[in-house]
Amino acid sequence: MIKHIVMFKLKDYKTKKEKEIAIQNVKVNFENLISKINNIHKYVVGINITDSPAAFDLVINSDFRNAEDLKSYIEHPEHQRAVEFNKQYSIKKAVVDYEY
Repeated sequence: MIKHIVMFKLKDYKTKKEKEIAIQNVKVNFENLISKINNIHKYVVGINITDSPAAFDLVINSDFRNAEDLKSYIEHPEHQRAVEFNKQYSIKKAVVDYEY
């Protein structure tokens, strides 16, 4: 199995409510991929609950059966659309992929 973790730091917003709306938009955007891409084994999108300045705002914690499935997911047109949509909200991204 391959674990694929992606974390996003969103840009600053004028109000807390604006940021909450942005986070929900990003969350729903990526959660929609579950029904559109068949080779996802497990897929959870989580929102950060702490106030740490080091914390990212959102995480995708996903599993794929093998490296080919992960590559197919990354290259999938629906995933590419989600990535482009996310660019209007995010300013930083971190990725970790590992076998387990």
